[in-house]
Amino acid sequence: MKYTFALWLLGCLLFLGSNIHGQSYTSFFTGDTSDVVTNHQAGYLLAGGGPDSDAAMSWLIEKADGGDILILRASGSDGYNEYLYSELGITVNSVETILFESAQASTDPYVLRRIEEAEVIFIAGGDQSVYRDYWRDSPVADAINALIVDKGGAVGGTSAGMAILGGVYYAPENGSLDSEEALSDPFHPDVEGLSNQPFLELPFLEYTLSDTHFEDRNRQGRLLVMLARAGVWSDQPVRTIACNDATAVGISPDGVARVFGEYPDFPDFAWFVSNACTESEFGPEIMEAGEPITWNNNGQALSVYRLQGDVEGSYSFDLSEWSPNGGGFWQYWSADAGNLQFTHPGDSPNSCSPSSITAADLDAVRIYPNPVSELLYLETSTPLGSISLFDAMGREVLREEFFSGASGSFLNRTSAGGNISDTLENQARFNWLDNQDPTTGTSTCTLDVYDIPSGLYTLRLQDSHGLGYLSYKINITRKF
Repeated sequence: MKYTFALWLLGCLLFLGSNIHGQSYTSFFTGDTSDVVTNHQAGYLLAGGGPDSDAAMSWLIEKADGGDILILRASGSDGYNEYLYSELGITVNSVETILFESAQASTDPYVLRRIEEAEVIFIAGGDQSVYRDYWRDSPVADAINALIVDKGGAVGGTSAGMAILGGVYYAPENGSLDSEEALSDPFHPDVEGLSNQPFLELPFLEYTLSDTHFEDRNRQGRLLVMLARAGVWSDQPVRTIACNDATAVGISPDGVARVFGEYPDFPDFAWFVSNACTESEFGPEIMEAGEPITWNNNGQALSVYRLQGDVEGSYSFDLSEWSPNGGGFWQYWSADAGNLQFTHPGDSPNSCSPSSITAADLDAVRIYPNPVSELLYLETSTPLGSISLFDAMGREVLREEFFSGASGSFLNRTSAGGNISDTLENQARFNWLDNQDPTTGTSTCTLDVYDIPSGLYTLRLQDSHGLGYLSYKINITRKF
């Protein structure tokens, strides 16, 4: 009998041990296990890391209307459970933390069901590259997006959890870039964690980089470089919402972003950053591998609004109009030979709105064939100031400029910021053909790409004012 019991106990332990070993996640649960239906609300919280703002977390948790809160993380433990369940004084049905042990959890039926049943999801800090590797193009990303888009739930994140909420994000593999490294070399290996392949679909953040621990870790110079690099691939100006530690931005469905913190007792600020629109052409004057960046634009490369956060969330910024509702102040940021510069314009500076090349202009542009092996044709009636070709590393390898308003008039050809053109001795050439259709106003440009190495490139068309632009992915292939 004892022998039989011992075998049974050993079998149970072996089964339990194998189950723990094979588990791809760990769940920490507090509260009622039954699902509830509530009158929840949408909202999006971007928290800069460090100590949590009680006011900001309360703002987010109240969106659940007494429903279920789900914490997602890939490191740490259950620290948020009691804090959100009882310490804030807001009644909720449950708080559950799911700790991802491997990417396999991203397909687990239980994990997906709990995301579907949640009213609020909060993504804890940690390593954003792990979140990217586990979740991008996975059922978990689909489930979170369904909660945002279909269910109208609320989503937030802190530190690494905030960093992945934007349409542009930074998820380095081998250590985080600092400002000195970025300004001295905009193609530093650690910049390559920058990505425009989002996996979450939060309103108002499609063309936005969310940056954390901002002033605390002196990330202003790093941000300038990231926006310069991101501007290469994007067909819209890339903006930034950045938060200091213990500071959070709560975004309502109408695009009003309230800033929470404990100002004036602490330097709790959020930063709203965009390209400054001037008559000068967009983009850095010097951005080459191994060289300090110069993005001056007459001292107006970026327009920045710094806004303080208090416990009431009294100060806000309208993301739909990209304009403040008072309380902060404007700055211009620029870089000259790797040196970051700040100026105070006083009045509101010009911030780049979405591209002045409109959707209608996009419809009027034809680029073919794609993929291409020899000649790429471009047909457009939009007055162009320049055409640029960038490689996958964001280096401008070819550039063609035109006289403003003079279709077909050649101005200048340069090889900027890359080694490909130098190696090819400028064998590839843009040719603007003088064949404007008098009825449609359409002209045709050809680009000979025969001698350019195979790969994915970005073709950017800039308008004649140097303000708006469109970008297209071009796949150059060989016939042999």
